[in-house]
Amino acid sequence: MNKSTKLLVYTAVLTAFATIANIYTIPINGGGNFISLVYIPCFFAGIFLGPVLGFGVGVMADVHGMLINPLGPWLPLVTLASGLIGFIPGVIFKYVGIKSDLVKLFISIALCLIVCTCGLNTLATFLAYSKGKTFWAYLAVRIPTQLLVAGINFVLIGALIKVKPLVRMMRFAKGDKA
Repeated sequence: MNKSTKLLVYTAVLTAFATIANIYTIPINGGGNFISLVYIPCFFAGIFLGPVLGFGVGVMADVHGMLINPLGPWLPLVTLASGLIGFIPGVIFKYVGIKSDLVKLFISIALCLIVCTCGLNTLATFLAYSKGKTFWAYLAVRIPTQLLVAGINFVLIGALIKVKPLVRMMRFAKGDKA
């Protein structure tokens, strides 16, 4: 199998996993808070395949999830945030000169939490579901749950990043023989 075929297969598989994770997102406390494991395949796409394909996996997972199991109206800012969940770790792992994957992972989770979850997703769900609350009150309600979700995803990604097939995929993505 040549490199472009492997890249296509890896992208498709991670998009499928991200779509499944998006479909099984659990809404809590009404319409604005969700527990999701969609970080995991999006992060792997960004880490292994680069920021552009990571962004594509996140966007496609959001669009597919919305078409298969809509949890409300389509919110373009949520789609953008989903793409950034793959893009940010892709940039961090590819361009930041830190040797420790765990530190890169922590930085990626922190940035995704701030930019995507607490930033864009909160703004999008605030505009759709706020019912008279201010943005800051809405954000304050979302932060504890989203910190928990980010922590769960950090632990799972940190554990899975050492799994041998994923390590082989990372070597392939970096240009080494898989």
